[in-house]
Amino acid sequence: MRKKKILHIMPRYTTGGAERLVLLYAKKLDKKKYKVRVASTNGGGELFAQFQQANIDAHVVDRHSLGGRRKAYHKLLEIAEEFEPDIIHSHLFGGDLLALTLKKKMPHVKWVSTVHNVRKQESWLRRKIWGVIFTQVNNIIGVAKEVTSFLYADYGFDAGTVQTIPNGVDLAPWLKLSDKSVLSESTVRLATIGRLEEQKGHTYLLKALGTLPKEVNWTLDVYGDGSLAEPLQKEAESLGIAKKITWHGVSDQLANAYKTIDVVVQPSLWEGMSLVMMEAMGTGRLVIASQPAAVNLVKNGETGIVVPEKDSAALAAAISDVHNKKRRMKRIAAAGRVYAKEHFSAEAHVAKIEAIYEQLS
Repeated sequence: MRKKKILHIMPRYTTGGAERLVLLYAKKLDKKKYKVRVASTNGGGELFAQFQQANIDAHVVDRHSLGGRRKAYHKLLEIAEEFEPDIIHSHLFGGDLLALTLKKKMPHVKWVSTVHNVRKQESWLRRKIWGVIFTQVNNIIGVAKEVTSFLYADYGFDAGTVQTIPNGVDLAPWLKLSDKSVLSESTVRLATIGRLEEQKGHTYLLKALGTLPKEVNWTLDVYGDGSLAEPLQKEAESLGIAKKITWHGVSDQLANAYKTIDVVVQPSLWEGMSLVMMEAMGTGRLVIASQPAAVNLVKNGETGIVVPEKDSAALAAAISDVHNKKRRMKRIAAAGRVYAKEHFSAEAHVAKIEAIYEQLS
């Protein structure tokens, strides 16, 4: 049987949710049925090493080093024509835009685009370009019901045009981690994981920490980088909490980091379907999530703690409760781990992606 060739296109090999899903596909798609190639449109990134370690056919196309978008497009076209894909699967704006130009040169190739987030923050120009892109795509996937609903409302799709395929994660490395020491110390060891950008709502967490009473002992580890790194560090200084915070930048050693984490806080202002929350629940750590980060993942008071977005007072109250009610919070964290095992299967997610590919035969 001839293998179906899938070319995944994304902007860079960073550690975001979309990029990690592409890594999951490259690893988990049935190798008897599919041959996978991955290409970026705007350079490398810290995740590229994991593609290499997994012996995945991955290519870095960097428009800056090549001298602009046109040359990057020609390089990507060269990669695509040599591979002769049956399906192009694009991710995020940069991937979608280059996929659109490839489709014009390779009209026989089927095209799938995954929308990974609710795009409230995008400019009117990008939204207009996406509107054009979506008229050319064979299949559009939303990673959560909220993403699909957003696409219906913003782009006027008819019901059924977008297929919702909830995210999945490879829980194996996270389930291996022990949860015996979680919330066993007097200090609550908090962590937040994600890009240091407006979407992730870090400023509301810092404000919450700045209002905690002195008897609440805590530390915070921040994993991630972004344009707000310096402003957030300055804010921590001004709030008088900088000494309790460690800024780690981007890390590919989170499995080790979780050994000293009790609680993962995700105060996002908007999300698609957070892989960070799914993985954190899989480790047996307690999660405190804003409403947008918790949707479809966390049941308040049962598998985690949910607070309104942009609500520092609610975040502070939740962290105080963790400090004062550790036994209850350990039970909630344990229930979250069970829920993750039952609902966040990578295999189920990838099987639905494969079904999309088979529909395009």
